[in-house]
Amino acid sequence: MFTSDPTQMVTNLIALQNIPTLPEPAFSPDLSLIEHVWDEMERRLRSLKNQLATLAQLRQALVQIWN
Repeated sequence: MFTSDPTQMVTNLIALQNIPTLPEPAFSPDLSLIEHVWDEMERRLRSLKNQLATLAQLRQALVQIWN
């Protein structure tokens, strides 16, 4: 069976090769690395909240946190 959906193609290949898989939800924030990055950035930004009076200071803080 031909399909142009890459996800389905990989799923079919895995099944054909008898590769064991673990079921996982379609979207799980616990498994998303970027969610951990956003959480850490927010935590660090909140620790500076009394020091940020302007948009420029906020931008500078975000760049420093990111780097």
